[in-house]
This record gives sequence, C-alpha cells and structure tokens, in this order.
Amino acid sequence: MRPLMPALSMLILVAGLAACTGATNTTSESSDVAGNQSEIKEIVGQISYRERIALPPGAVAEIKLQDISIADRAATVLAEQRIEFAGQQVPVDFKLDVDADELESRGRYSVRAVINDGNDRLLFNTDTAHLVEPGPENVDMGLLILRQNTSPTQGSGDIDMRVYTCGDTNAAIMPGDDMIQLKVDGVSYDLPRVPSASGEKYQANIEAQTVMFWSKGETALLEIGETSFPECRA
Repeated sequence: MRPLMPALSMLILVAGLAACTGATNTTSESSDVAGNQSEIKEIVGQISYRERIALPPGAVAEIKLQDISIADRAATVLAEQRIEFAGQQVPVDFKLDVDADELESRGRYSVRAVINDGNDRLLFNTDTAHLVEPGPENVDMGLLILRQNTSPTQGSGDIDMRVYTCGDTNAAIMPGDDMIQLKVDGVSYDLPRVPSASGEKYQANIEAQTVMFWSKGETALLEIGETSFPECRA
C-alpha cells in the first residue's frame, strides 16, 4: 500500500494548484469588470429666492447641468431634474447624476435653474453661471439664489414681451414700431430695425459699443460689444 502514497500526494498538489489558478483568474476578471464601469458624479444643492412671495399652484422647477464650453453653440444638457412643488415652497433640494466620463477636463459646465408657473411662464431663474469642475468628485453647490423675472407676463394689459434664454442669460424683448426694447441683466437698450437677408435684425451703437439682436423664429443671436452670447432660444 505504500507505493500509493506518493501518487496520492501528487494528485492533491495538482488539485491545489488548479484551485489557486482559478481563484486568480476570477479576481482578475472581477477587476476588469469594475474598471469598465462608469463612475457617476453627484451634484446636489438647493434653490430658493429672496422675495417673500409664495409660489402659485402648478409651479415647477427645472434644474439642468449644461455644457457651455462653446460660446456660439446652444448649451448641451447633460443631466436634468424636474420638480413639481405641489404646494411646497422654497428652498427645495435638487440632485443631478452625470457620468463623470462625459465631463472633459477642458470643458466648462454650469448648473442652471428656473421656476415656471403652471402655464410655463418664467417666474425665477439663475442669472449667473454656477460652474461645476470636471472630475469624479461629487459636488455640493450649496444654496442657489434665483432672480425674479420682472418682465410683464401674458394677460397684463396689451404689452407683448418675449423672453429668450441665451446660455445663462435671459434677454427680454418688447417690440415697438420698427424697433424693440432689449433688456439684458437689468440694462435696457432701444434698438431700431435694420435691413437683413433673413429674420428680424435690430442694431444700434450705444455708448461706444454695438448692440445687436437678430431673431429667426424661435432662435436669435445676441451681441453686446465684444460679447457674443450663446444661441438664444425662446
């Protein structure tokens, strides 16, 4: 019976080596799977406003993470959240999830928030860029203060005003006879209509700078001095 012992020992040794090899392969495969998984970046914060007024029934907030890297291109939405207040008032929490790989190291990204009433009319919005740094780290934006839209709303007299969104800036337009009044960041400009190949173009030289608003249906171009805003959308 003694000759069987070396053979039995050899079988045990081979089986042990095979088990170790299998375990090593399993660990390597698991690491590869984990490495291929995208990392989700969380962006959290709150939105509010300073005015002591209650939101009307049907009010809705929209918070978006936008790619604003290219100035003359409409901002690309990378993540968004829609919040129905349903009687709740500000402040309200928000949370945006985005694939960290979508944020390029040289890109510019901003959180934009608006509050509309039940008829989709603008009540409040962010009027500055709230930038988000690329990378996998989660971000707490803190409290974002929205600015009240003081433009006349539909149904208030005979005033016809239209609000365009140009990246992180709002442009309010009130038409007149062959002219418009343009309001951007609290500053008003009276612009006469000028000839154009298409659309409606308004332009004037004001305080040594050229101000131009060129509307083409639901989109428009806005330039103030040397600043060219992202494409405006109604």
